[in-house]
Amino acid sequence: MLSARSSLQSDHPLFTHYQFSGAFDEMFDWDGQVRPHYRPLYQRLLELAASDLQERQRYANLTFLNQGITFTVYGDHEGTERIFPYDLLPRIITATEWATIEAGLKQRITALNLFLHDIYHEGRILADKVIPRELVYTCHHYRREMRWVTVPRRIYTSVVGTDLVRVKVWQNQFFQCRSRRMGEARATQAGDPGGRPGRATPVGDPRGRP
Repeated sequence: MLSARSSLQSDHPLFTHYQFSGAFDEMFDWDGQVRPHYRPLYQRLLELAASDLQERQRYANLTFLNQGITFTVYGDHEGTERIFPYDLLPRIITATEWATIEAGLKQRITALNLFLHDIYHEGRILADKVIPRELVYTCHHYRREMRWVTVPRRIYTSVVGTDLVRVKVWQNQFFQCRSRRMGEARATQAGDPGGRPGRATPVGDPRGRP
């Protein structure tokens, strides 16, 4: 068992070339100590040889391929299917952090649904010139036939994918939000487990860009 103050064991094969950068590290703090909620996972990793982890990675990749969790890059001359990028090691979020994330997600999704209901009904946000009318009405995804149509429970975004980026030790920030209608659920990349940000685009681009 690991002690309450366990640090990175750089002599272990899995961590020989482990490097700290300016990005936030999910498993270790700034002093190289294992974060409390990562100790069970770190302990398990210390019990594995590098070949064990590589074998598990190959098995997981094969499972993704066999189950069709893949995508094809348009324009790729090879035309081969690729599995969705993912990390074999889980990103562990504490209950305290998740409570903040959950509250933020509920607030954001509620705002998105209220926004969509408004632009298809009274259009107060357009009348108040918070958003220019032409920005909405010229959007490729705007459906004029949905004007004054009230959807069940006023839920327009049945499936929402949100990219989460940690920008400070104590803070998570939402940079991108993508919504899909019912039946258009899709797999999305969960993010870099080392805390490195991926895409950083404005949230909820009203021009309909992903």
